[in-house]
Amino acid sequence: MSELKTTVRLAAVLLFLIVLIVLSKAFEPKPDTSRYKVKGAIFPDLAVDELTRIEMKKGSDEVTLVRSDEDWTVEQEYGYKADKAKMEELLEALRRYNDAEIYSDKPELHADFNCTEDTGVTVKLYSGDKVVGHYIAGKAAFTSSMGYIRKVGDNRVLEVYGNPARIYNPRPAAWIKTRLFDFKADDISSIHVKGPGGEEYTIKRDENKWTFEVVEEGKEPNTNYCNQIAWYLSTLSFKD
Repeated sequence: MSELKTTVRLAAVLLFLIVLIVLSKAFEPKPDTSRYKVKGAIFPDLAVDELTRIEMKKGSDEVTLVRSDEDWTVEQEYGYKADKAKMEELLEALRRYNDAEIYSDKPELHADFNCTEDTGVTVKLYSGDKVVGHYIAGKAAFTSSMGYIRKVGDNRVLEVYGNPARIYNPRPAAWIKTRLFDFKADDISSIHVKGPGGEEYTIKRDENKWTFEVVEEGKEPNTNYCNQIAWYLSTLSFKD
């Protein structure tokens, strides 16, 4: 009988401990996840459409992009127009600088993310004379469409949208517009050609098919060749 009582008492104690553990878990405060995430805008004063100037610097390389009406220009290249596609990629990334994951807040790990002045690109964003963003752009994340930045004066390394290694280039020559034309290959509806002997012909596109403007019996342009010509014309640059 004494053994039975002992067993019952042990079972009761065990049950009590289990209930106590369950209750303690139920009323345990939720972990503070804010420490691992920046909610909302990373740069509260940043309004991308109101940016007037963007500065990037790494070592001796430095570029300043200046808004001029609807275009952006490269200050170090005598105000020459900046490449529109590159600017759109940069501005689109800035528009999505929200709700960032915090990857580290330890200064000794900043270099691992290329988020130091020596390893990364220091960036300043201006709206008029006001600095609305000041940070160091580091390396790409495991997902190439993401990357790391660190606000100057802040130890937290943040994962943000955009590949910093691609969109933050401090060399002025990398930003100048080199394409001769702003249209895309699909925008071309006709091509007029004049040969060295004076012969002329025009090809026209109707959806995905190319035809001669003046149709000659038994002759039809090669669609693949025509598409290649349109693509080449749309990508012509000063380097070609």
